[in-house]
Amino acid sequence: TKDVITAMCVPFGTVRDVDLPMDFKTGVSKGFAFVTFESSDDAHEALYNLEESELYGRTLNVRWSTNNKDFNEKTEAIWKGEKWLKEHGGG
Repeated sequence: TKDVITAMCVPFGTVRDVDLPMDFKTGVSKGFAFVTFESSDDAHEALYNLEESELYGRTLNVRWSTNNKDFNEKTEAIWKGEKWLKEHGGG
């Protein structure tokens, strides 16, 4: 849960946010989380100390995550444009 992830990370610094993605169909956690710290130094400490530690019998793989610029920008579906429709039989 978010509370468990937060409690695990708090010893290393102030946690600003925890995002725990869930499977849309089952409502069950996908098995990973994104944790945002107030400072990058705190994030470094957490990464250094939590990598390959265990949580409920599972080994943690702690990695840096960056914003995906392409994903976060406003985009339109590729099939919305005339070119795609002409090339794929829609127009």
